[in-house]
Amino acid sequence: MNTRPIYVEGKHIRSFEELKLLFDSPEARIPGSHLYVRLIDLAIDSALADFLQSIGKAEMAEKMRALDAQQSDLQIMNELQRIITDDAVDIDFNPLAFIQVLNTSITKGEHAVQTCFEIQILKAVKENMFFSVVCGTERSEKQLNLEGCRNGEIVSVSQELPKSAGEVLFLINEKEVSRVCFQYDVVFQCNIPDANLFVDGKQIASSFPITQELPYGSHTIRVLCAGYRTFEEEIMVKEECDCQIRMQQLSISEAEQLFKEGNEFYSRALEKTQFTHIHSCDIGEFVFKNYFHPAAKAGSPSAIIEMVNYYKLKGDKLKQILWVKEYQKQTNCSMTDIILKFGTSLML
Repeated sequence: MNTRPIYVEGKHIRSFEELKLLFDSPEARIPGSHLYVRLIDLAIDSALADFLQSIGKAEMAEKMRALDAQQSDLQIMNELQRIITDDAVDIDFNPLAFIQVLNTSITKGEHAVQTCFEIQILKAVKENMFFSVVCGTERSEKQLNLEGCRNGEIVSVSQELPKSAGEVLFLINEKEVSRVCFQYDVVFQCNIPDANLFVDGKQIASSFPITQELPYGSHTIRVLCAGYRTFEEEIMVKEECDCQIRMQQLSISEAEQLFKEGNEFYSRALEKTQFTHIHSCDIGEFVFKNYFHPAAKAGSPSAIIEMVNYYKLKGDKLKQILWVKEYQKQTNCSMTDIILKFGTSLML
């Protein structure tokens, strides 16, 4: 079977052992990390499923293809961890059973957790196993009475956890078989409704207010909007909460400096390309979006003139007039000055 080569972090993955090492690495447990996002992307576009199929892991490939791409990244990663890392549970390295997590429900308010495992016995069991739950600083254990179970027999286990918050580990004979993180609703509100919200480096929304479910722990919040200073803050999520964001507009001097930096960037970029006639438009669009537009929104007269010229090239007369009005507002110039600078076709 021909499959696409799998590259992760610049490394060509050729065996199941190499793939399992990636999922076992600490970075794969960090939401939003480069490895975390890359593994999810490979799973959603079926590249990992095709790879597993090609190396004879048909059952794993089938489970991966059944992933719900509409779930949150955390839910998808939890499923991936179960598919790839839930090998046979063993006592003294002798395989006894496969563990499958059927469902785990978490009540946000009371933090009561009910989980259900299904254990399929691979051969006759001569020893019992212990089901352990580590929840915060609390630990609870339950002996699994499996002595004498026959091959192919299925045993179900359910366990209610103590009240706690954060991460919950499920272990069989001290081997981790599942990891669940509590999630909480965070309501984000901002004084600029059309700003862009990023959480842990990933864009979450382009308008406010918004309610986003986030896992327990620390998260980096970043908010961007043309004409405003970038807002960045670390928040600790350990319960449902509100996050109030107040954006500050760039000063006129900051806007003029941003416009100047845009011109300098444009000049340097054109000097470095040998195909000016091909790339100048792309460079110009980048400078417009990241320098001139934010500077104009903050009131830079120089940047506003560039906005008028930009929309003149686009043939958008309505936006030309809007920016001419903004220029008149910022400079308090007369109608005569407007006509001399922009012509009679844009008379207000």
